[in-house]
Amino acid sequence: MMVFEPCPNDGPVLVVVRYRVPAEGREEFAEAMRDVRKSRLRTGGHSWGLYHSVIQPDTFIERFTVASWTEFERQRTERWLELDTLGVQKAIGYTVDRTREHEYYLAHRVRR
Repeated sequence: MMVFEPCPNDGPVLVVVRYRVPAEGREEFAEAMRDVRKSRLRTGGHSWGLYHSVIQPDTFIERFTVASWTEFERQRTERWLELDTLGVQKAIGYTVDRTREHEYYLAHRVRR
């Protein structure tokens, strides 16, 4: 649930997606995330990365940026294809609870 609506040109947007993956599915999950990466980048994402927690071994974080809130909205609506959804669903299939958690952050400018 968002507490405020970003302006269309706000950004860049940092998207963080948290996945919980059991030990026996980690290799397959990482392989499935290759297609997720391609989808994120094809639809407007930049600087994609997948990170494995050193504190919670079952936790992976996917993170990528999108240039603006408008581009983020387009990524999820206009540019997202059924093929992209299938790739994400495959990756989610390797998680503990067949879900993921999303977090969205807007860049906050700090004066120099």
